[in-house]
Amino acid sequence: MPDSAVQALRRAATDRARNTRRKVEKVLRTLDASGEPVTISSVAHKAGVSRTYLYGQPDLLEAIEKLREINSGLPHGVPRRQRATEASLLQRIEAPTARKKQLRAENADLRRDLPVSHGLLRHARLTTPGMEPR
Repeated sequence: MPDSAVQALRRAATDRARNTRRKVEKVLRTLDASGEPVTISSVAHKAGVSRTYLYGQPDLLEAIEKLREINSGLPHGVPRRQRATEASLLQRIEAPTARKKQLRAENADLRRDLPVSHGLLRHARLTTPGMEPR
């Protein structure tokens, strides 16, 4: 076989391997984004590869395992963009607490200022001709 034919076969094999890997990686991203369960079988089926191929790719197996761990505590079908992070859950708790603290401070200020305002109003009614005191 001529060298050019061997090189062409090698290039074709390399391209096929690269395309296969890209298909699997795309499926992993899709499954992660959709919140669907991630299993060897589901990845193999959706990517159009064999489970044997996946078992022969340690980095892909590791990625599948990580996604499986991430999705294990979530209800199935929760897309990534809708998943609450620990930070967002903490913010949901802290925001109302901060607002409550702010409102309490405002109420305290208003309660402190109210008698003064009533006194000023009473004084204005008493000293201004035509205004009758209540």
